[in-house]
Amino acid sequence: MVPFCHLRQQEAHAHNHWHRNLLSVEVLKPFLTSKLQVLIISFSGNGLVSFYINLVLEGVGVTDTETKAIINGCLQVCISQW
Repeated sequence: MVPFCHLRQQEAHAHNHWHRNLLSVEVLKPFLTSKLQVLIISFSGNGLVSFYINLVLEGVGVTDTETKAIINGCLQVCISQW
């Protein structure tokens, strides 16, 4: 026969769902911090610079694709350092 306290532990464990662990402060704080970082990065303008750099470079006469890629890469590295 199984002791009563062991049955109570099994019953308590059966009601402990995984989604309750996701709502704990220890899990939510790093998750929300990472989401905030993603939001800040998305509004920092890096994507906008990458989108328009091709038009700007063609406007000043740079037409070589490899040269444009190098300039864009260097620009992204410089922006990420700020």
